[in-house]
Amino acid sequence: MRALIVLFLLISVHSAFSQSYQPVVKSDTSVWFFAHKQLSGIYLDTLFAGQETTDGIEIWYKGTFYNHEEVFVGTIRSSENFDKLWFIPSEDSIEHLIYDISLEIGDEYHFEWSPLL
Repeated sequence: MRALIVLFLLISVHSAFSQSYQPVVKSDTSVWFFAHKQLSGIYLDTLFAGQETTDGIEIWYKGTFYNHEEVFVGTIRSSENFDKLWFIPSEDSIEHLIYDISLEIGDEYHFEWSPLL
């Protein structure tokens, strides 16, 4: 009987400390504004989420470059429990891990990708 109580307490404590993450990107609603400085002044550009596809959620750019036209820059995909996020740029089909919340102190993480924008 004591073993069952201890097992129940261990399971309860574990579930009490586990986290559930919320999605970073939601189709058709997520928007990021970013400012950058050029010789002619400061500009405010936009990245925004488009439709959800089988690969993930489309990410679009609208701003100073490309004469303020909307340009498809890639797709974002998250894991089922939202602890990892990948970006697939429009110019290739390689997934790049953007972040991993499950990393702990001492874990290694390499990010070797440079966007065109």
